[in-house]
Amino acid sequence: MAHALSEKEKVSAFLRVKDEIKTIEACLNSIDGVFDRIVIIHSNEKDDGSVAVMKKWCAQRSECEIHEYPHKVIPSHDKQYRQGVSYENTLAAYNNFGLTFFEPEEWVVKIDADQVYIKDRLTEYVNFVRTQGEDNVKYFFIGYNSFAWNNYFVKYAAPQMNGKTGDSYFVKRKNIDTFKHAGVYELIKLQNIKKTVEFEKPVWFHFMKSLKSRGNIQENDRVPKEMVVFLSEEEKDLFQESILPYLKNSPYRGLKLEND
Repeated sequence: MAHALSEKEKVSAFLRVKDEIKTIEACLNSIDGVFDRIVIIHSNEKDDGSVAVMKKWCAQRSECEIHEYPHKVIPSHDKQYRQGVSYENTLAAYNNFGLTFFEPEEWVVKIDADQVYIKDRLTEYVNFVRTQGEDNVKYFFIGYNSFAWNNYFVKYAAPQMNGKTGDSYFVKRKNIDTFKHAGVYELIKLQNIKKTVEFEKPVWFHFMKSLKSRGNIQENDRVPKEMVVFLSEEEKDLFQESILPYLKNSPYRGLKLEND
């Protein structure tokens, strides 16, 4: 049974931004007005213009705040982790820095800057967690891992990579113990979580820059056809109605959806 609320609980977005110029504006517009707060963290490195875009966007919204992490960050899965990386340069340290800006009773929602969101569905789930969310539950939401392939907009064929990884979540800040690294992988360590609940409807399209096959990173246009799935008619409609309007300035806008 959900706990009784004495007041509206904060449900806030947590974004990490690094070289997301192709999607950052579309991502932010797709979550505009949904959250009580939007907390953005970026590292102290040269970037592709993403920081200027998000600063302009946030300057017009009081609920949006930006914080700079003062160190270079090594991405997750990078082989440098096998050789040893100073803690301050780990993705885990970067994330732990971001967590310091959240209150214990605040819901932290992981939002990725290379994902664009179906706003009505995301709003539905945010409102559910705000009013009925249980303290010791991790809620996660699914989506489509999508990418550009030979001028088509497609999904990644691996079924476990299309929404079932639980990587997008709602968790109370007090239940996040820490982020840490295990080899090349970044992990989130939770505490006091009794169960996880998956929301049924897909909420995001993930604009992946590259794919991994048999341990090798491959550029999208070079992946073999067996790694590609074309969108269904329902998914095409969803993309065109709920995602495409946010891609006004994106190179993804001109991609074909039909399998000719």
